[in-house]
Amino acid sequence: MNSDDVIRAFVAVEIGEKARDALAETVRRAGRLGGAVRWVSPEAMHITLAFLGNIFGAGVESLSSALDTAAAVAAGFTAEIRGIGFFGRPEAPRVVWAGVGRGADRLKAVQADLSSRLASMGYGPEEREWVPYLTIGRVKSARGFGDTAAFLRAGGDRVFGEFPVDRLVLMKSELRPEGPVYSRMHDSPLGAAAMR
Repeated sequence: MNSDDVIRAFVAVEIGEKARDALAETVRRAGRLGGAVRWVSPEAMHITLAFLGNIFGAGVESLSSALDTAAAVAAGFTAEIRGIGFFGRPEAPRVVWAGVGRGADRLKAVQADLSSRLASMGYGPEEREWVPYLTIGRVKSARGFGDTAAFLRAGGDRVFGEFPVDRLVLMKSELRPEGPVYSRMHDSPLGAAAMR
């Protein structure tokens, strides 16, 4: 990577295999109900802590250092994927999401500290309060979404599994016609890597 390369980047927490597999099964079932939804592939599922937008390759080192510092002061913990739904009205849905139950408060604390550190580097804070969730689908059209909406409401408080929050990951996003492709640029293990 050259220092003048422009990279679309974000900071994420990855979810574990058990939760990913349960979500993947839900996505398969929802996908059979119709509706114009671009479902996220299981390997791309993550929780975005901070979207950085376009950065230069030269900034990756300082961002990695900021992630290392933020991660060093946070202990590892376990969280759960809980709940499923969509943003927007049923007649105008935009995003299908899965939420975070247990561990959400600790995840918010990690995100708030990270956001503060990134703001000091010129990456503006979120305009709205940050809520932990992961995108599992993007709705392209509301036509035919009714059955999918009913399916999502029925599983509204389902627990999909636990996952370890043990590292922050600086990710690169490449936008392609078939959907975004993510690759890891830097991992920052949380300070006390033992689960609590």
